[in-house]
Amino acid sequence: MIPGWDSRHLAGALGLAERGSVDGIAVIGTRGSEPEWGIMEESARRSGAGVRYLAGEHRLTIEDGVSLTFEAVASGDETDPGSTTITLNYHGANIVFVDAATSNQKVWSSVKDDAGTQILVSLRSPADLAGQGARVAIRPVARHSSDLAVSGAEYTGDLVSGSRLTIRLRPGEVRIPENRLSRAASPQPAEGVTPAPATR
Repeated sequence: MIPGWDSRHLAGALGLAERGSVDGIAVIGTRGSEPEWGIMEESARRSGAGVRYLAGEHRLTIEDGVSLTFEAVASGDETDPGSTTITLNYHGANIVFVDAATSNQKVWSSVKDDAGTQILVSLRSPADLAGQGARVAIRPVARHSSDLAVSGAEYTGDLVSGSRLTIRLRPGEVRIPENRLSRAASPQPAEGVTPAPATR
């Protein structure tokens, strides 16, 4: 799954397609005009991986109790190239992945106050993640002072380029390596979020 407005994800998608390690590629929203998109599409066809373009809201049921919901919003202007929200519902536990401009308050206001979200993964650092929503907030490590954000989550973690974050799911349980999370100073008891020993 890659956002159509951010060509930085193309290299990773192209590598996966060339290795034949994916069955399909979902491009969220309208793809960009860069020639690399055509290269990715051709490589996916050669490897037998289908390429689908998704706009609006789509729901994919993987198995009983497990589903993916994609919601793509078209670009507005140069300051708001588009946004997507991908929600993985695993037997009642919601993990939400968000790629949206920091200025897109509509998306962030909706996501951060969603009490049904257990884990929120932000692909861009929003200006403010404080709210009554996710128990765990995972976001890119701050590189500039403008990237610093307040979080109302009980646990926070950083996305670091080149690293892998493993989230283990079982019915009624979500586990994340303990060394990838920091606990807030005065958290409330966290039900359903259990830090686990470090994993590779």
